[in-house]
Amino acid sequence: MYVYVALLIATVLIHFVCLIIQNNRRRKISFLIISSIPFIVIMGMRDRFVGTDAIQYYSAFKNIIASDYGWLDYKETRYEVGYYLLNKIVGVFTQDPQIFLFITSIIIVTGIFVFIYQNSKNPFISVLLFQTLYFYCNSFNLLRQYIALAIAINCIFFIKEKKLFKASLVIILASTFHTSALCLFPIAIILCKFKITKANMTKFLCGILFISLSIPFIIQMSVELFPRYQFYLTYDSVYNGGKIMPYVYISMVIVGLIIIRKTRISDWKMNNYYILSIYVFIAGVLGIISSLYFESASRVIPYYSISLLAFIPEFMGLFKNKADRLIILYGLILSTFIYYNILLHSGVAGVYPYTFFGD
Repeated sequence: MYVYVALLIATVLIHFVCLIIQNNRRRKISFLIISSIPFIVIMGMRDRFVGTDAIQYYSAFKNIIASDYGWLDYKETRYEVGYYLLNKIVGVFTQDPQIFLFITSIIIVTGIFVFIYQNSKNPFISVLLFQTLYFYCNSFNLLRQYIALAIAINCIFFIKEKKLFKASLVIILASTFHTSALCLFPIAIILCKFKITKANMTKFLCGILFISLSIPFIIQMSVELFPRYQFYLTYDSVYNGGKIMPYVYISMVIVGLIIIRKTRISDWKMNNYYILSIYVFIAGVLGIISSLYFESASRVIPYYSISLLAFIPEFMGLFKNKADRLIILYGLILSTFIYYNILLHSGVAGVYPYTFFGD
C-alpha cells in the first residue's frame, strides 16, 4: 500500500514544483514527463506476481524467444501479431523478461500521458485520476489490452480533425496488440463522417442501444472468427467493483446523455467536450451491460472510460465560481481515493501487496 500512497504524494509534489514554470505549455510538458517516471518505474520494476496475468506475459516472453518460431509465426501462439513482434524484437536485445515488462510499462504510460497532454485542461487532475480510478493498476494485469488502449485512445486527435483514415490507422495498429481495440471503429466513423444534427444524434443513441443488446451475439461471432478468445466467454472480469459500479455506470450514461442532448446545435463542434461526453456515455452503457448480464463486455469499457481522465477536468471547467470548483475538486479526490482504496484491498487486478522484483 505504501508504494501506491507514495506515488500519489509524488504526483502532488511534482505538480507544485512545476508551478514555478511560467509558460503554461512548458509547465504542462514538464509535469507530465517528470510525473511519468515514478509510474513507469513502479510498473516496470514490479515482481512478476504483481498483477493477476503478469506471470503469464512473463512466461510467454521466455517461451517465444526460446522457441523456433519465425518472425511471422504469431499464429502458433494465442497473441496478436503486434504483441508477438514486440516480444521478438525485445528478445533480440535481451532475454530478461523483467526488461520486457519495463518496456511495456514505458509504452503504456507514455501513450496515456500523451492522450492527457493533448486532451486535458488540467493534467494534474488527470494523472491523479489515472491512478485513483484504477486504470493504472488494471494495466499491471491487462498488459496487451493496455498497450492497445494507450495507442488507440490517441485516435481522438485525428477524430477532432475529421481525419478518418489516420484515425483508422491508429486503431488498426492498436488492434495488432489486442483485437478489442477495433471497438473504437464505429465511433470514429460516426464522428468523422456523419453530420451532427438532432436527428443523427437520436439515430446514434438508438444505434448504441441496438449494438448493446446485440453484444452477446457479437462476442459469440468474434469467438468463432478468433478462437483464441474462447476463454473470455467464461472469464471473470477484473473490473468488478462491487455493487456500487452499476450506479456509477448509470450516472455516466445520464451525465453523457444530458450533455449531448442539452448542447445547442451551434455548439456541436469537434471539440474535446463533445467527443469526450459521447465516450463517457458509451462507457456507461457498456458498464451497465457488463454489470447486468454479460461480464466479458467489460473488456471494451476501458477504451471509452479512459476518456474520464480528460472529461472530468473539462467538466469542472464549466463551473466559473472558484469556490465551487474547489468543493468539486476536494469531493472528487476524496471519493476516488476511497474507491481506489476499496478496490486495492479487495484484491482487484492482484496488485496488492506490491513487491519489487528480486525481493
